Amino acid sequence: MQRLISRRQNLSPRITDSIFMDRGRQFVDRLQWSLRVTQQGHEIDEYDDDQSEYLIVHRHGKHMGSCRVRPTTCSTMIADHFLDSFPGAAEFLRLQKGRLFELTRFCRAPDISVDESKVMLENISQLMDEFRDQHKLCGFVAVVFPHVARFMDKIGMRYLLISKSSISGEKAYLICITQATTPAKNQKPKAIGEPVDTPRVETERNLVAA
Repeated sequence: MQRLISRRQNLSPRITDSIFMDRGRQFVDRLQWSLRVTQQGHEIDEYDDDQSEYLIVHRHGKHMGSCRVRPTTCSTMIADHFLDSFPGAAEFLRLQKGRLFELTRFCRAPDISVDESKVMLENISQLMDEFRDQHKLCGFVAVVFPHVARFMDKIGMRYLLISKSSISGEKAYLICITQATTPAKNQKPKAIGEPVDTPRVETERNLVAA
């Protein structure tokens, strides 16, 4: 598998087609989200513009997994659509505006095996930490549901709980992912300056009990 960080306009036509086609299959066909899809079957929205970058794992140009990251200094999905659900997060986002990127549209190719998916996730996690270090960020802000939080706990991601709410009747969390890869044994996680006096969430049980 190959790894790539790129803006949309710099992607090859093959990778572009497979990313947005897989997004349509995942978010619209499988998850039944009410999103716009082009005649080509691509799921593309207003945040797929020149401000966004993509962390991509592919095999010879075929999409295996990806996510979209976007600076919070410009318009974001969270600021435009989710702040009403997470009113307590507004101050955090304002104070850390230059040190956060929004992470959305994590997508896994539908036809990869369990083993391939595991390798893809490891590579995406490494890309996230590399991107964070390159841009001197404190982390990636994202909206996740409980099953996603449990999975993140399972693979060892470190994140801060910023706010809790519900979206369409389902529990939802606004989090800041501070470290995507698991530190080596006896190695302390990188000191990345946890941005506010918010406790790091260790497990989904902590989220439910909080």
